Amino acid sequence: MKEQMFGSLHRFDYHQCGTCGCLQIANLPEDLGRYYPKGYYSFCQNNPGGLRKARERLRNFLAIYGPESIFGKLEWWQNGKHAAIRDSGVHRNQSVIDIGCGSGDYISELKDIGFSRVTGADPYIPETVTRSNGVTIRKIDMRYIEERYDFVMMHHSLEHIWDQRETVRLLHQITAPGGRIVVRVPVVDSWAWEEYGLFWANGDAPRHFYLHSRKSISRLLTAAGFRDIRLIDDANSFGILGSEKIRRGLPLMDAGGGTDFDRYFSPDFFRFAVEKTLEMNAAGRGDCIAVHAVKP
Repeated sequence: MKEQMFGSLHRFDYHQCGTCGCLQIANLPEDLGRYYPKGYYSFCQNNPGGLRKARERLRNFLAIYGPESIFGKLEWWQNGKHAAIRDSGVHRNQSVIDIGCGSGDYISELKDIGFSRVTGADPYIPETVTRSNGVTIRKIDMRYIEERYDFVMMHHSLEHIWDQRETVRLLHQITAPGGRIVVRVPVVDSWAWEEYGLFWANGDAPRHFYLHSRKSISRLLTAAGFRDIRLIDDANSFGILGSEKIRRGLPLMDAGGGTDFDRYFSPDFFRFAVEKTLEMNAAGRGDCIAVHAVKP
């Protein structure tokens, strides 16, 4: 597979397990930092203006608490981080931590809509910070987290970590007894992987060390002691739009740091991407899933 987010086209070998189907990078890149350049999206803090911030806060609230009868057919309501919160049943007064949260935008959004006991953790941010709304984003490795949380989240961070078994062991350790987790990852047993192959945007070599299958992620969490595992497809249209852009020989990210999909695709293709994504999710063939589990 090639590095295609920034267009370096450096090649990396991946092996696929014949038993569970998981794809794994063969060797760690010697200088991994070069593939996380300054301005990498997960470390950039979102600071919208007043009106935009109010709109985002309202939409975030509706994405979790809005009625399905009104919003159920909209992609932003059906899929993604907010849907994972909604599906988990976590309460706003429970303790919540987001592992691998980058700048901490999402955990800060939860604070803004009423979650009172939230924090973030990421060992790769420059320093521990406290956001303007009081949320602390800790620069800390999971090994040194002593607290136990009612709800632990990993949103598209597990695939970036080399030692999967140790990571889920630590995930189990920091989850309170009876607590719940959600781990969101791209999955290789999907329509998008079959359709786009080496052009698949969610492949994201070399940053994604592991591209799990549904079977492999379930086995991994079960071996760590989690139970009541549920898999919910939550892909969005990025998987198709990004893959189509890469298939055209273009890097995923433009020089300005955005995807600029509007420049490349017609409104009809956007509609196709959304409709196809929702169809594949409903069929259990989406290219991203949210994995819910319980620590007994």
